[in-house]
Amino acid sequence: MIDDESEPGSWKLALELGPWRRIGKNTYTNEKNEMSETKIRLLNKTSELFDLSVTELSGNARYKYLMPARFAMYKTLRERGWSYPRIGKLFGGKDHSTIIHGVRRADYMIEKDADYAAKIKALTETRLTPTALTEEEVEEQLLAMRKKNGIPELEEDDDWLEDLIHD
Repeated sequence: MIDDESEPGSWKLALELGPWRRIGKNTYTNEKNEMSETKIRLLNKTSELFDLSVTELSGNARYKYLMPARFAMYKTLRERGWSYPRIGKLFGGKDHSTIIHGVRRADYMIEKDADYAAKIKALTETRLTPTALTEEEVEEQLLAMRKKNGIPELEEDDDWLEDLIHD
């Protein structure tokens, strides 16, 4: 296992990459990778459906015309089993009560507007989860991170990848 004393700066590496988990045979992902790819895919699909720019959707502006699209994104993630705090974290640290309000408004709008309901359905059917990384891609990312943080490369016989991957 990598520790602070044997390799200075290695704790930064572990924090930045987060815990890896196996999601298939020889494929891994981490929460940071998963959340950022999910957000990008969700923003792109939402901007396409609601005819808005990604910049408008991801910004902090509180214009009335942006709210239905944002509520749709919150509703989509909630339908996929995400918690309110996790959705809020994904969208720049919004409070869970903001997300609850958005999901409720989306539910109300679905009942009143068939076009809006169709857009929500299209969003929920969109594949948002990232593609998994192979073991070699994980190693490449870890080596790049080690180099960036000034951590020396390990010898081939060191089993450092298995120490960072959590099943």
